[in-house]
Amino acid sequence: MALREEVAAILARATDLPLETILGAPDVDTLGLDSLSLYDVLFELEKAFLLEISDEEAGQLHTLLDFEALLQRKLAEAAVVERST
Repeated sequence: MALREEVAAILARATDLPLETILGAPDVDTLGLDSLSLYDVLFELEKAFLLEISDEEAGQLHTLLDFEALLQRKLAEAAVVERST
C-alpha cells in the first residue's frame, strides 16, 4: 500500500468516513476532526511508521499531501540515520 493510502486509511478509521471521502477531501479540516481525534491520528501514524511528530509539525498538517510529505521526509531522515550507524 502506498504511503498516501496508508495515511488515508488511518484518517478514515479516525473519522469513520469512507476511504474515498478522505482521498477526495480538499483538506483535513473538512473531515470534522476535533483536536482529540487529530492527536489519535498522529499517534497512529507515529506507531505505524515508528517516528515522532512534533506539535509544531502537527500544526502544519492541513491536507493529505501535507501528511504524506511530512512522513516521506521523516522516513528519509530515519533511513539516513540508520545507514550512518
